[in-house]
Order: sequence, then structure tokens, then C-alpha cells
Amino acid sequence: MAVFTTLDSQDIEDLLKDYDLGTLERFEGILSGVENTNYHIFTTKGRYVLTVHEGKVLESDLPFFLGYIQFLREGGLPTCEVIPKNNGELYGLIKNKTAAISAFLDGEGTEVDAVQPAQCRQVGEILAKMHNMGGGFEVQRDNKMGLNVWRRLWAQTAAQADDVVPNQRALIDGEFEAIAALWQGLPERNIPKGAVHCDMFADNVFFKDGALSGIIDFYYACDEYYIYDLALTVNAWCFDGDARFIAARYDALMKGYATQRSLSADERAVFNIMLRASALRIQMTRLYDYLNHPGDDVVVPHDPTAFLKRIAYWKEQS
Repeated sequence: MAVFTTLDSQDIEDLLKDYDLGTLERFEGILSGVENTNYHIFTTKGRYVLTVHEGKVLESDLPFFLGYIQFLREGGLPTCEVIPKNNGELYGLIKNKTAAISAFLDGEGTEVDAVQPAQCRQVGEILAKMHNMGGGFEVQRDNKMGLNVWRRLWAQTAAQADDVVPNQRALIDGEFEAIAALWQGLPERNIPKGAVHCDMFADNVFFKDGALSGIIDFYYACDEYYIYDLALTVNAWCFDGDARFIAARYDALMKGYATQRSLSADERAVFNIMLRASALRIQMTRLYDYLNHPGDDVVVPHDPTAFLKRIAYWKEQS
């Protein structure tokens, strides 16, 4: 469940006064998210999604997030169309929080154990198309979940890490050393960088009748290395619910990506460490959330071992 901000019909009707979306007929909370509050809203003109931005989403970042969504959509990719207000602005205020309204995207995400290679191929294709377009998006945003943040989270959790998973601390300490050594030399390499999604998990990619129908949740989007975004996507799609690597998914995703974009020699050279780095990024946030999870919270913490197993797997492959 993830409705953190409770709205009533009057709240939504007041917001809709700034839009040309007709009259509110009904609304319902969407319980599948974990970061923001989302509602389905039904009006006399159609069905939409209202997103109320919670504490982690800064208003100063919205021009990047919402602009990137529109940029990709204008380029022909199936992102959720952000509906502008009557004055052209892409977001408004509700209960003193920023909020945006998007057109409803038909389709649904996929449970990790239900992922099929054919889906992975489509994900690889669309991700490469996004990367081909990424350098053309003029608004810039640093990655707010970069290496320095992982280190800070690790400083707050390292002492308890082995209580959660035995021998976790030694593995992660070693990974930080290897990844930091690589990262310092990346600016000297010819590794392409631009606007990326950075959160292409299976619940953020919609399918309908087997075809990819939409991409949602751009609130981790930023300027980052394309090979890092690809690595993060591989980690999201190519392992099952028990964190076992599925070669058929990996092969399909990489073949799909290659139909639209070729990796450079420098990108191939750092791919293994990027796979480990992107898994470490998720492990750090999940470990922190696991250790700092209030008992009455409405969000269930993720398995604290799943991405640790990915790190170990890719380290073996190196």
C-alpha cells in the first residue's frame, strides 16, 4: 500500500479547476507504489493518474522529470503523457504538495517470476532508444543516488550489516574499493552519458497483450552513463524472485538493445563493474530501508539479500 496523502473529492476538484479535463466523477487510490501517492481519477473527459509528490521529490527537480517524460513521448516512445494546466505548467499544488496529472497508460507491470524473454527483448530495444535520445535532452540533473550517497548509507548500516546477512560487510567493503577505483577514471574514458531512466524495474514497464505499452515512474531519472543504466536494467529483469540469474532473459535483453545501439569498447570494458555497481546501489537503499523500517509503515521492505546475491554473482563472472 502506498497512499501517503489522503485526498477527498473536494481536494481533487479544486486541483481540476486549473485543467481542461472535465468534471470529476470518481477516484481511487493506487496501492502499488512505494515513493509517491497515486490516484486514478475518472472525469467526464476520461481516465487519468494523479501523482502527489512526497518528500523525496523536490520541486526543483520537476522540470527535469516531467520534461524528460514529454521529451521521450514527443520522440515516439510510450511514456505517460503529462497533462499541462491551462496556463501551460506541468504541475500544480494539492495539500501544499506538488502534484502532476498524466494520461492513463493501458497495460500492467510484470511480477519478477513471470518475466518472459520476449518482454526482456522489448525492454532492451526501448532502453537503447531512450539512450539514443538521451543526449538531446537539454535539461540536466545530477544523479542524486550516486556513489557518494551509497557510501553515506553504508556508513549508517555497516555495523549492522552482518546481523542481516552473515559476511555481508566484507563483500560490500571490497566492492566499494573496486567500484571507487574504477569510477575515478571514468571521466578519462570515452563512455557516453546523458538523460536516463535509472529505475527500469518490471513494475515500471507496462505490457498489454504481450507488447510493451508504457514506461512510468521517472523520479530517479538523471544524467548518467548509459552503460550504468543498462546494467541496472539487467539486474532488474534478468534474475528471478530467488535472485537466480536467467540466461535466456539476459540474452534477449542484450540482443534487443543491440538492435538499436552498439556498445563501445570502453562500455564493454566496464560493463561487469557497472553490473556490480548498480546492484550495490540498490542493495544500499534496501539495506537501509530494512534496518530503518517502522513497524507500522504501510510499505513492506524489500528482501535484503536479493541484490547482495547479484553482486556476488557478477563478481564471480568478472
